[in-house]
Amino acid sequence: MFTLTLLLLTASLAYTVSRALRLPPVPILLAAGLGLNVSGLTENLLDQEFLENTLMLGLAFLVFHAGTELNPRRIGTRVGRVLGVAGLQFFAVGGLGLSVALALGKTLTAALLVALAIAASSTLVVVRLLQERRHFYEPQGQLVVGVLLVQDLLVILAIGIIAGVTQPSLPLVVPLGAIAGFVLVTWLLVRFATPWVLGRLSLDEETLLLALLTILFLFAGAAALADLPLAVGAFFAGIAVSGFPVNALIRGQLNSLTDFFLAIFFVALGAFIVLPSTEGWMLAGVLALLVLVVTPPLVAWLIERMGWSARAALESGLLLAQTSELSIVVGMLGVSRGLLEPEVFSALALTTLLTMLLTPLLVRAAVIDTLVHWHPSQRRHRAHSALGHVVVLGCGRQGFDLVHRLRERGHRVLVVDDDPAVVASLLEEEIEAVRGDAATPRLLEAIQARRAGLIVSFMRRTEDNLKLLRSIRNVPVYVRVFESHDARAIRRAGGHPIAYADATAKTFIAWFEQTFPRPPGGEEGAT
Repeated sequence: MFTLTLLLLTASLAYTVSRALRLPPVPILLAAGLGLNVSGLTENLLDQEFLENTLMLGLAFLVFHAGTELNPRRIGTRVGRVLGVAGLQFFAVGGLGLSVALALGKTLTAALLVALAIAASSTLVVVRLLQERRHFYEPQGQLVVGVLLVQDLLVILAIGIIAGVTQPSLPLVVPLGAIAGFVLVTWLLVRFATPWVLGRLSLDEETLLLALLTILFLFAGAAALADLPLAVGAFFAGIAVSGFPVNALIRGQLNSLTDFFLAIFFVALGAFIVLPSTEGWMLAGVLALLVLVVTPPLVAWLIERMGWSARAALESGLLLAQTSELSIVVGMLGVSRGLLEPEVFSALALTTLLTMLLTPLLVRAAVIDTLVHWHPSQRRHRAHSALGHVVVLGCGRQGFDLVHRLRERGHRVLVVDDDPAVVASLLEEEIEAVRGDAATPRLLEAIQARRAGLIVSFMRRTEDNLKLLRSIRNVPVYVRVFESHDARAIRRAGGHPIAYADATAKTFIAWFEQTFPRPPGGEEGAT
Protein backbone atom coordinates (compact mmCIF):
# COMPACT_ATOMS: atom_id res chain seq x y z
CA MET A 1 0.00 0.00 0.00
CA PHE A 2 2.93 2.34 0.62
CA THR A 3 3.89 2.19 -3.07
CA LEU A 4 0.36 3.05 -4.22
CA THR A 5 0.07 5.82 -1.64
CA LEU A 6 3.36 7.37 -2.76
CA LEU A 7 2.35 7.17 -6.45
CA LEU A 8 -1.00 8.86 -5.75
CA LEU A 9 0.63 11.56 -3.62
CA THR A 10 3.24 12.23 -6.29
CA ALA A 11 0.59 12.42 -9.02
CA SER A 12 -1.49 14.86 -6.94
CA LEU A 13 1.51 17.13 -6.40
CA ALA A 14 2.38 16.96 -10.09
CA TYR A 15 -1.16 17.98 -11.10
CA THR A 16 -1.02 20.87 -8.60
CA VAL A 17 2.25 22.11 -10.09
CA SER A 18 0.86 21.65 -13.62
CA ARG A 19 -2.18 23.81 -12.89
CA ALA A 20 -0.18 26.44 -11.01
CA LEU A 21 2.31 26.81 -13.88
CA ARG A 22 -0.36 26.30 -16.58
CA LEU A 23 1.69 23.56 -18.21
CA PRO A 24 0.55 20.25 -19.76
CA PRO A 25 0.32 17.57 -17.03
CA VAL A 26 2.13 14.73 -18.82
CA PRO A 27 5.70 16.11 -18.67
CA ILE A 28 5.17 17.18 -15.05
CA LEU A 29 3.88 13.71 -14.13
CA LEU A 30 6.84 12.08 -15.84
CA ALA A 31 9.30 14.45 -14.17
CA ALA A 32 7.73 13.64 -10.80
CA GLY A 33 8.14 9.91 -11.44
CA LEU A 34 11.75 10.42 -12.51
CA GLY A 35 12.24 12.39 -9.30
CA LEU A 36 11.21 9.31 -7.32
CA ASN A 37 13.62 7.30 -9.43
CA VAL A 38 16.59 9.61 -8.92
CA SER A 39 15.90 9.93 -5.19
CA GLY A 40 16.51 6.21 -4.74
CA LEU A 41 13.08 5.52 -3.30
CA THR A 42 12.25 3.04 -6.06
CA GLU A 43 15.10 0.79 -4.98
CA ASN A 44 14.78 1.12 -1.22
CA LEU A 45 11.10 1.68 -0.44
CA LEU A 46 8.93 0.89 -3.47
CA ASP A 47 7.78 -2.62 -4.35
CA GLN A 48 9.15 -3.16 -7.86
CA GLU A 49 6.71 -5.93 -8.71
CA PHE A 50 3.75 -3.82 -7.56
CA LEU A 51 5.14 -0.86 -9.52
CA GLU A 52 5.35 -2.96 -12.68
CA ASN A 53 1.82 -4.30 -12.21
CA THR A 54 0.50 -0.77 -11.64
CA LEU A 55 2.25 0.38 -14.81
CA MET A 56 0.72 -2.43 -16.87
CA LEU A 57 -2.76 -1.89 -15.37
CA GLY A 58 -2.63 1.83 -16.14
CA LEU A 59 -1.43 1.15 -19.66
CA ALA A 60 -4.17 -1.47 -20.18
CA PHE A 61 -6.88 1.02 -19.22
CA LEU A 62 -5.43 3.75 -21.46
CA VAL A 63 -5.29 1.32 -24.37
CA PHE A 64 -8.89 0.28 -23.60
CA HIS A 65 -10.06 3.90 -23.67
CA ALA A 66 -8.21 4.59 -26.92
CA GLY A 67 -9.71 1.45 -28.46
CA THR A 68 -13.24 2.72 -27.78
CA GLU A 69 -12.66 5.31 -30.53
CA LEU A 70 -11.32 2.82 -33.11
CA ASN A 71 -14.56 1.60 -34.62
CA PRO A 72 -13.61 -0.19 -37.89
CA ARG A 73 -16.75 1.16 -39.57
CA ARG A 74 -15.24 4.64 -39.53
CA ILE A 75 -12.81 3.57 -42.25
CA GLY A 76 -15.74 3.36 -44.68
CA THR A 77 -14.65 3.19 -48.31
CA ARG A 78 -11.08 4.27 -47.53
CA VAL A 79 -9.73 0.75 -46.97
CA GLY A 80 -7.18 0.96 -49.78
CA ARG A 81 -5.87 4.33 -48.66
CA VAL A 82 -5.74 3.25 -45.03
CA LEU A 83 -3.79 0.07 -45.82
CA GLY A 84 -1.41 2.00 -48.07
CA VAL A 85 -0.56 4.68 -45.50
CA ALA A 86 -0.44 2.25 -42.55
CA GLY A 87 1.76 -0.24 -44.38
CA LEU A 88 4.16 2.38 -45.76
CA GLN A 89 4.72 4.04 -42.39
CA PHE A 90 4.87 0.79 -40.42
CA PHE A 91 7.43 -0.99 -42.60
CA ALA A 92 9.47 2.05 -43.67
CA VAL A 93 9.92 3.48 -40.16
CA GLY A 94 10.34 -0.01 -38.70
CA GLY A 95 12.95 -0.87 -41.31
CA LEU A 96 14.93 2.27 -40.57
CA GLY A 97 14.69 1.55 -36.84
CA LEU A 98 16.04 -1.94 -37.47
CA SER A 99 19.00 -0.48 -39.37
CA VAL A 100 19.75 2.05 -36.62
CA ALA A 101 19.65 -0.59 -33.87
CA LEU A 102 21.94 -2.93 -35.82
CA ALA A 103 24.34 -0.06 -36.56
CA LEU A 104 24.54 0.66 -32.81
CA GLY A 105 25.59 -2.94 -32.16
CA LYS A 106 22.32 -4.49 -30.97
CA THR A 107 21.53 -8.13 -31.65
CA LEU A 108 19.14 -8.99 -34.46
CA THR A 109 16.40 -9.98 -31.99
CA ALA A 110 16.77 -6.75 -30.02
CA ALA A 111 16.87 -4.74 -33.24
CA LEU A 112 13.62 -6.35 -34.44
CA LEU A 113 11.94 -5.43 -31.15
CA VAL A 114 13.19 -1.86 -31.47
CA ALA A 115 11.84 -1.71 -35.01
CA LEU A 116 8.45 -3.02 -33.88
CA ALA A 117 8.33 -0.55 -30.99
CA ILE A 118 8.76 2.55 -33.18
CA ALA A 119 6.79 1.39 -36.23
CA ALA A 120 3.29 2.37 -35.05
CA SER A 121 1.78 5.68 -33.88
CA SER A 122 0.04 6.46 -30.60
CA THR A 123 -3.72 5.95 -30.65
CA LEU A 124 -4.04 7.71 -27.29
CA VAL A 125 -2.31 10.92 -28.44
CA VAL A 126 -3.71 11.12 -31.97
CA VAL A 127 -7.34 10.45 -31.03
CA ARG A 128 -7.20 13.09 -28.31
CA LEU A 129 -5.70 15.66 -30.70
CA LEU A 130 -8.30 14.93 -33.38
CA GLN A 131 -11.09 15.37 -30.84
CA GLU A 132 -9.66 18.59 -29.46
CA ARG A 133 -9.32 20.03 -32.98
CA ARG A 134 -12.82 18.76 -33.92
CA HIS A 135 -11.38 16.85 -36.89
CA PHE A 136 -12.27 13.37 -35.64
CA TYR A 137 -15.26 12.86 -37.93
CA GLU A 138 -13.79 14.56 -40.99
CA PRO A 139 -12.45 12.42 -43.87
CA GLN A 140 -8.88 13.17 -42.80
CA GLY A 141 -9.63 12.11 -39.22
CA GLN A 142 -11.26 8.90 -40.39
CA LEU A 143 -8.22 8.10 -42.53
CA VAL A 144 -5.83 8.65 -39.62
CA VAL A 145 -7.99 6.59 -37.24
CA GLY A 146 -8.01 3.75 -39.77
CA VAL A 147 -4.21 3.91 -39.99
CA LEU A 148 -3.97 3.67 -36.20
CA LEU A 149 -6.27 0.64 -36.13
CA VAL A 150 -4.29 -1.25 -38.79
CA GLN A 151 -0.94 -0.48 -37.16
CA ASP A 152 -2.15 -1.52 -33.71
CA LEU A 153 -3.38 -4.82 -35.15
CA LEU A 154 0.04 -5.41 -36.77
CA VAL A 155 1.83 -4.74 -33.47
CA ILE A 156 -0.54 -7.04 -31.55
CA LEU A 157 -0.05 -9.81 -34.12
CA ALA A 158 3.72 -9.43 -33.69
CA ILE A 159 3.33 -9.53 -29.90
CA GLY A 160 1.46 -12.82 -30.27
CA ILE A 161 4.27 -14.27 -32.37
CA ILE A 162 6.90 -13.09 -29.84
CA ALA A 163 4.91 -14.60 -26.97
CA GLY A 164 4.65 -17.93 -28.75
CA VAL A 165 8.25 -18.14 -29.97
CA THR A 166 9.75 -17.23 -26.58
CA GLN A 167 7.63 -19.65 -24.54
CA PRO A 168 8.70 -23.22 -25.40
CA SER A 169 6.00 -24.75 -23.20
CA LEU A 170 3.31 -22.82 -25.08
CA PRO A 171 2.75 -23.68 -28.76
CA LEU A 172 2.73 -20.71 -31.14
CA VAL A 173 -0.81 -21.58 -32.13
CA VAL A 174 -2.09 -20.63 -28.64
CA PRO A 175 -1.32 -16.87 -28.69
CA LEU A 176 -2.13 -16.57 -32.39
CA GLY A 177 -5.34 -18.53 -31.88
CA ALA A 178 -6.18 -16.25 -28.96
CA ILE A 179 -5.70 -13.17 -31.15
CA ALA A 180 -7.91 -14.71 -33.86
CA GLY A 181 -10.50 -15.46 -31.18
CA PHE A 182 -10.31 -11.87 -29.94
CA VAL A 183 -10.94 -10.62 -33.47
CA LEU A 184 -13.98 -12.88 -33.92
CA VAL A 185 -15.50 -12.15 -30.50
CA THR A 186 -14.86 -8.42 -30.92
CA TRP A 187 -16.62 -8.41 -34.28
CA LEU A 188 -19.63 -10.26 -32.85
CA LEU A 189 -19.86 -7.87 -29.93
CA VAL A 190 -19.55 -4.76 -32.11
CA ARG A 191 -22.04 -6.08 -34.62
CA PHE A 192 -24.68 -7.62 -32.34
CA ALA A 193 -24.23 -7.68 -28.57
CA THR A 194 -22.94 -4.40 -27.12
CA PRO A 195 -25.32 -2.05 -29.00
CA TRP A 196 -28.26 -4.01 -27.57
CA VAL A 197 -26.92 -4.67 -24.07
CA LEU A 198 -25.46 -1.23 -23.39
CA GLY A 199 -27.65 0.83 -25.67
CA ARG A 200 -31.19 -0.51 -25.27
CA LEU A 201 -31.31 -1.57 -21.65
CA SER A 202 -31.14 2.04 -20.37
CA LEU A 203 -28.56 1.21 -17.71
CA ASP A 204 -27.82 3.83 -15.05
CA GLU A 205 -24.31 5.30 -14.90
CA GLU A 206 -23.02 3.02 -12.15
CA THR A 207 -24.30 -0.16 -13.83
CA LEU A 208 -22.95 0.97 -17.19
CA LEU A 209 -19.50 1.57 -15.71
CA LEU A 210 -19.54 -1.87 -14.07
CA ALA A 211 -20.52 -3.44 -17.39
CA LEU A 212 -17.60 -1.71 -19.13
CA LEU A 213 -15.12 -2.83 -16.48
CA THR A 214 -16.49 -6.37 -16.69
CA ILE A 215 -15.85 -6.45 -20.44
CA LEU A 216 -12.36 -5.02 -19.91
CA PHE A 217 -11.36 -7.58 -17.27
CA LEU A 218 -12.88 -10.51 -19.19
CA PHE A 219 -10.72 -9.65 -22.20
CA ALA A 220 -7.68 -8.97 -20.02
CA GLY A 221 -8.17 -12.31 -18.26
CA ALA A 222 -8.40 -14.12 -21.59
CA ALA A 223 -5.15 -12.43 -22.67
CA ALA A 224 -3.43 -13.57 -19.47
CA LEU A 225 -4.57 -17.16 -20.06
CA ALA A 226 -2.98 -17.02 -23.53
CA ASP A 227 0.23 -15.58 -22.02
CA LEU A 228 -0.34 -12.25 -23.75
CA PRO A 229 0.07 -8.79 -22.15
CA LEU A 230 -3.04 -7.31 -20.53
CA ALA A 231 -2.96 -4.41 -23.00
CA VAL A 232 -3.68 -6.81 -25.88
CA GLY A 233 -6.97 -7.88 -24.30
CA ALA A 234 -7.73 -4.27 -23.32
CA PHE A 235 -7.28 -3.14 -26.92
CA PHE A 236 -9.88 -5.60 -28.22
CA ALA A 237 -12.19 -4.82 -25.28
CA GLY A 238 -12.13 -1.16 -26.31
CA ILE A 239 -12.98 -1.96 -29.90
CA ALA A 240 -15.79 -4.24 -28.69
CA VAL A 241 -17.59 -1.19 -27.24
CA SER A 242 -16.57 1.26 -29.96
CA GLY A 243 -19.75 1.12 -32.01
CA PHE A 244 -22.37 3.85 -32.06
CA PRO A 245 -24.32 4.63 -29.90
CA VAL A 246 -22.35 2.71 -27.24
CA ASN A 247 -19.20 4.83 -27.53
CA ALA A 248 -21.25 7.99 -27.05
CA LEU A 249 -22.92 6.58 -23.93
CA ILE A 250 -19.68 5.48 -22.26
CA ARG A 251 -17.51 8.51 -23.00
CA GLY A 252 -18.61 10.40 -19.89
CA GLN A 253 -18.06 7.40 -17.63
CA LEU A 254 -14.53 6.81 -18.89
CA ASN A 255 -13.11 10.34 -18.97
CA SER A 256 -12.52 10.73 -15.24
CA LEU A 257 -11.09 7.21 -14.92
CA THR A 258 -8.81 7.88 -17.89
CA ASP A 259 -7.37 10.98 -16.21
CA PHE A 260 -6.72 8.92 -13.06
CA PHE A 261 -4.94 6.09 -14.89
CA LEU A 262 -3.06 8.59 -17.09
CA ALA A 263 -1.56 10.12 -13.96
CA ILE A 264 -0.72 6.76 -12.40
CA PHE A 265 0.79 5.46 -15.64
CA PHE A 266 3.24 8.31 -16.25
CA VAL A 267 4.34 8.58 -12.63
CA ALA A 268 4.85 4.80 -12.44
CA LEU A 269 6.72 4.81 -15.76
CA GLY A 270 9.08 7.53 -14.58
CA ALA A 271 9.71 5.62 -11.36
CA PHE A 272 10.12 2.26 -13.12
CA ILE A 273 12.51 2.93 -15.98
CA VAL A 274 16.26 2.68 -15.50
CA LEU A 275 17.98 5.90 -16.48
CA PRO A 276 20.11 4.95 -19.49
CA SER A 277 23.77 5.58 -20.06
CA THR A 278 25.10 7.92 -22.74
CA GLU A 279 24.63 5.16 -25.31
CA GLY A 280 21.01 4.69 -24.24
CA TRP A 281 20.30 8.42 -24.50
CA MET A 282 21.91 8.40 -27.93
CA LEU A 283 19.65 5.53 -29.04
CA ALA A 284 16.56 7.34 -27.73
CA GLY A 285 17.56 10.57 -29.48
CA VAL A 286 18.28 8.89 -32.80
CA LEU A 287 15.02 6.92 -32.74
CA ALA A 288 12.98 9.98 -31.81
CA LEU A 289 14.65 12.01 -34.55
CA LEU A 290 14.00 9.23 -37.04
CA VAL A 291 10.28 9.15 -36.22
CA LEU A 292 9.92 12.94 -36.25
CA VAL A 293 11.89 13.50 -39.45
CA VAL A 294 10.83 10.51 -41.57
CA THR A 295 7.14 10.03 -40.75
CA PRO A 296 5.68 13.47 -41.72
CA PRO A 297 7.14 13.75 -45.26
CA LEU A 298 6.64 10.04 -45.96
CA VAL A 299 2.97 10.03 -44.96
CA ALA A 300 2.34 13.45 -46.54
CA TRP A 301 3.85 12.33 -49.84
CA LEU A 302 1.62 9.26 -50.08
CA ILE A 303 -1.57 11.02 -48.97
CA GLU A 304 -0.99 13.85 -51.43
CA ARG A 305 -0.49 11.32 -54.22
CA MET A 306 -3.92 9.96 -53.31
CA GLY A 307 -5.39 13.34 -54.25
CA TRP A 308 -5.60 15.06 -50.87
CA SER A 309 -4.56 18.66 -50.30
CA ALA A 310 -1.08 19.61 -49.12
CA ARG A 311 -2.48 20.86 -45.80
CA ALA A 312 -4.38 17.65 -45.02
CA ALA A 313 -1.38 15.54 -46.07
CA LEU A 314 1.12 17.47 -43.95
CA GLU A 315 -1.19 17.57 -40.93
CA SER A 316 -1.78 13.82 -41.15
CA GLY A 317 1.96 13.18 -41.30
CA LEU A 318 2.60 15.34 -38.24
CA LEU A 319 -0.25 13.70 -36.32
CA LEU A 320 1.31 10.26 -36.86
CA ALA A 321 4.85 11.35 -35.93
CA GLN A 322 5.21 9.61 -32.58
CA THR A 323 5.58 6.08 -31.29
CA SER A 324 2.77 4.08 -29.78
CA GLU A 325 1.89 3.31 -26.17
CA LEU A 326 2.11 -0.30 -27.35
CA SER A 327 5.86 0.22 -27.67
CA ILE A 328 5.93 0.11 -23.85
CA VAL A 329 4.20 -3.28 -24.06
CA VAL A 330 6.74 -4.50 -26.62
CA GLY A 331 9.64 -3.27 -24.49
CA MET A 332 8.38 -4.83 -21.26
CA LEU A 333 7.65 -8.11 -23.04
CA GLY A 334 11.18 -8.11 -24.44
CA VAL A 335 12.71 -7.46 -21.03
CA SER A 336 10.58 -10.13 -19.30
CA ARG A 337 11.57 -12.73 -21.94
CA GLY A 338 15.26 -11.80 -21.79
CA LEU A 339 15.30 -10.39 -25.33
CA LEU A 340 16.00 -6.76 -24.43
CA GLU A 341 18.33 -5.11 -21.98
CA PRO A 342 16.62 -2.81 -19.44
CA GLU A 343 18.61 0.10 -20.84
CA VAL A 344 17.17 -0.48 -24.33
CA PHE A 345 13.68 -0.59 -22.86
CA SER A 346 14.38 2.72 -21.14
CA ALA A 347 15.52 4.18 -24.46
CA LEU A 348 12.28 3.00 -26.10
CA ALA A 349 10.21 4.49 -23.26
CA LEU A 350 12.02 7.81 -23.55
CA THR A 351 11.52 7.79 -27.33
CA THR A 352 7.79 7.26 -26.84
CA LEU A 353 7.50 9.99 -24.22
CA LEU A 354 9.58 12.50 -26.19
CA THR A 355 7.64 12.05 -29.42
CA MET A 356 4.29 12.08 -27.58
CA LEU A 357 5.20 15.39 -25.93
CA LEU A 358 6.37 16.99 -29.18
CA THR A 359 3.35 16.00 -31.30
CA PRO A 360 0.93 18.63 -29.86
CA LEU A 361 3.55 21.29 -30.58
CA LEU A 362 4.14 20.13 -34.14
CA VAL A 363 0.46 20.06 -35.17
CA ARG A 364 -0.17 23.67 -34.20
CA ALA A 365 -1.70 25.82 -36.91
CA ALA A 366 1.39 28.05 -37.10
CA VAL A 367 3.67 25.09 -37.87
CA ILE A 368 1.32 23.65 -40.49
CA ASP A 369 0.87 27.08 -42.11
CA THR A 370 4.64 27.45 -42.37
CA LEU A 371 5.06 24.03 -43.96
CA VAL A 372 2.20 24.63 -46.40
CA HIS A 373 3.70 28.03 -47.27
CA TRP A 374 6.96 26.38 -48.33
CA HIS A 375 5.32 23.38 -49.98
CA PRO A 376 6.29 23.20 -53.70
CA SER A 377 2.65 22.98 -54.80
CA GLN A 378 1.93 26.35 -53.20
CA ARG A 379 4.70 28.07 -55.14
CA ARG A 380 3.41 27.25 -58.62
CA HIS A 381 2.19 30.11 -60.77
CA ARG A 382 -1.57 30.27 -61.19
CA ALA A 383 -2.76 32.42 -64.09
CA HIS A 384 -6.18 33.21 -62.58
CA SER A 385 -7.69 36.46 -61.41
CA ALA A 386 -10.73 36.77 -59.17
CA LEU A 387 -11.51 40.27 -60.48
CA GLY A 388 -15.31 40.65 -60.39
CA HIS A 389 -15.85 36.91 -59.90
CA VAL A 390 -17.87 34.98 -57.37
CA VAL A 391 -15.12 32.95 -55.72
CA VAL A 392 -16.26 29.59 -54.30
CA LEU A 393 -13.84 28.07 -51.79
CA GLY A 394 -14.29 24.32 -51.38
CA CYS A 395 -16.79 22.72 -53.69
CA GLY A 396 -18.90 19.86 -52.39
CA ARG A 397 -22.36 18.84 -53.56
CA GLN A 398 -23.81 22.18 -52.52
CA GLY A 399 -20.91 24.00 -54.13
CA PHE A 400 -21.53 22.28 -57.47
CA ASP A 401 -25.21 23.25 -57.41
CA LEU A 402 -24.35 26.84 -56.57
CA VAL A 403 -21.67 27.09 -59.26
CA HIS A 404 -23.98 25.78 -61.97
CA ARG A 405 -26.84 28.06 -60.97
CA LEU A 406 -24.52 31.07 -60.88
CA ARG A 407 -23.27 30.25 -64.34
CA GLU A 408 -26.83 29.97 -65.62
CA ARG A 409 -27.55 33.45 -64.29
CA GLY A 410 -24.50 34.98 -65.93
CA HIS A 411 -22.12 35.34 -63.01
CA ARG A 412 -18.44 34.73 -63.49
CA VAL A 413 -17.24 32.03 -61.13
CA LEU A 414 -13.81 30.93 -59.92
CA VAL A 415 -13.62 27.76 -57.81
CA VAL A 416 -10.76 26.81 -55.48
CA ASP A 417 -10.73 23.19 -54.30
CA ASP A 418 -8.11 20.72 -53.11
CA ASP A 419 -9.70 17.69 -54.79
CA PRO A 420 -8.15 17.03 -58.23
CA ALA A 421 -11.28 15.16 -59.38
CA VAL A 422 -13.47 18.16 -58.57
CA VAL A 423 -11.12 20.54 -60.36
CA ALA A 424 -10.92 18.27 -63.41
CA SER A 425 -14.71 18.00 -63.58
CA LEU A 426 -15.13 21.77 -63.43
CA LEU A 427 -12.48 22.36 -66.08
CA GLU A 428 -14.25 19.91 -68.39
CA GLU A 429 -17.31 22.18 -68.13
CA GLU A 430 -15.10 25.18 -68.91
CA ILE A 431 -15.52 26.59 -65.41
CA GLU A 432 -12.45 28.33 -64.03
CA ALA A 433 -11.02 26.20 -61.23
CA VAL A 434 -7.79 26.12 -59.26
CA ARG A 435 -6.53 23.17 -57.29
CA GLY A 436 -5.12 24.14 -53.93
CA ASP A 437 -5.74 24.76 -50.26
CA ALA A 438 -8.21 27.63 -50.05
CA ALA A 439 -6.98 28.48 -46.55
CA THR A 440 -3.49 29.30 -47.82
CA PRO A 441 -2.77 33.05 -47.99
CA ARG A 442 -0.32 32.53 -50.86
CA LEU A 443 -3.03 31.00 -53.04
CA LEU A 444 -5.53 33.74 -52.19
CA GLU A 445 -2.92 36.31 -53.14
CA ALA A 446 -2.15 34.47 -56.39
CA ILE A 447 -5.78 34.59 -57.57
CA GLN A 448 -6.20 38.18 -56.30
CA ALA A 449 -9.05 37.22 -53.99
CA ARG A 450 -9.23 40.79 -52.63
CA ARG A 451 -10.56 41.88 -56.03
CA ALA A 452 -13.44 39.39 -56.08
CA GLY A 453 -17.04 40.54 -56.20
CA LEU A 454 -18.12 37.99 -53.59
CA ILE A 455 -16.62 35.02 -51.76
CA VAL A 456 -18.62 31.97 -50.70
CA SER A 457 -16.77 29.51 -48.44
CA PHE A 458 -17.75 25.87 -47.99
CA MET A 459 -14.59 25.13 -45.99
CA ARG A 460 -15.48 22.95 -43.00
CA ARG A 461 -13.00 24.25 -40.44
CA THR A 462 -13.91 27.42 -38.61
CA GLU A 463 -10.26 28.33 -38.08
CA ASP A 464 -9.69 28.30 -41.86
CA ASN A 465 -12.65 30.60 -42.41
CA LEU A 466 -11.48 32.96 -39.68
CA LYS A 467 -8.07 33.08 -41.33
CA LEU A 468 -9.79 33.93 -44.62
CA LEU A 469 -11.74 36.76 -43.01
CA ARG A 470 -8.58 38.22 -41.48
CA SER A 471 -6.90 38.41 -44.89
CA ILE A 472 -9.96 39.56 -46.93
CA ARG A 473 -11.45 42.80 -45.63
CA ASN A 474 -13.20 44.64 -48.45
CA VAL A 475 -15.11 41.75 -50.05
CA PRO A 476 -18.37 40.27 -48.68
CA VAL A 477 -17.65 36.74 -47.45
CA TYR A 478 -20.45 34.22 -46.84
CA VAL A 479 -19.50 31.13 -44.82
CA ARG A 480 -21.36 27.88 -44.31
CA VAL A 481 -21.31 26.95 -40.62
CA PHE A 482 -22.51 23.92 -38.65
CA GLU A 483 -22.73 25.21 -35.07
CA SER A 484 -24.17 28.31 -33.47
CA HIS A 485 -20.89 29.19 -31.74
CA ASP A 486 -19.12 29.00 -35.11
CA ALA A 487 -21.72 31.38 -36.54
CA ARG A 488 -21.02 33.86 -33.75
CA ALA A 489 -17.26 33.65 -34.36
CA ILE A 490 -17.71 34.24 -38.11
CA ARG A 491 -20.02 37.19 -37.49
CA ARG A 492 -17.59 38.78 -35.03
CA ALA A 493 -14.82 38.46 -37.63
CA GLY A 494 -16.89 40.37 -40.21
CA GLY A 495 -18.28 37.46 -42.22
CA HIS A 496 -21.84 36.39 -42.98
CA PRO A 497 -22.58 32.92 -41.55
CA ILE A 498 -25.10 30.67 -43.27
CA ALA A 499 -26.27 27.89 -40.94
CA TYR A 500 -26.02 24.41 -42.45
CA ALA A 501 -29.65 23.66 -41.56
CA ASP A 502 -30.69 26.64 -43.70
CA ALA A 503 -28.11 26.19 -46.40
CA THR A 504 -29.35 23.27 -48.44
CA ALA A 505 -28.61 23.68 -52.10
CA LYS A 506 -32.14 24.82 -52.96
CA THR A 507 -32.69 27.28 -50.11
CA PHE A 508 -29.19 28.71 -50.32
CA ILE A 509 -29.40 29.27 -54.05
CA ALA A 510 -32.86 30.82 -53.75
CA TRP A 511 -31.51 33.16 -51.08
CA PHE A 512 -28.47 33.95 -53.21
CA GLU A 513 -30.53 34.77 -56.30
CA GLN A 514 -32.81 37.03 -54.31
CA THR A 515 -29.91 38.83 -52.67
CA PHE A 516 -27.73 39.11 -55.78
CA PRO A 517 -29.91 39.47 -58.93
CA ARG A 518 -28.73 38.54 -62.42
CA PRO A 519 -26.07 41.02 -63.53
CA PRO A 520 -26.53 43.07 -66.70
CA GLY A 521 -24.86 41.65 -69.78
CA GLY A 522 -25.67 37.96 -69.13
CA GLU A 523 -22.73 35.56 -69.30
CA GLU A 524 -20.11 38.31 -69.42
CA GLY A 525 -21.59 40.33 -66.57
CA ALA A 526 -19.89 40.82 -63.26
CA THR A 527 -21.21 40.32 -59.79
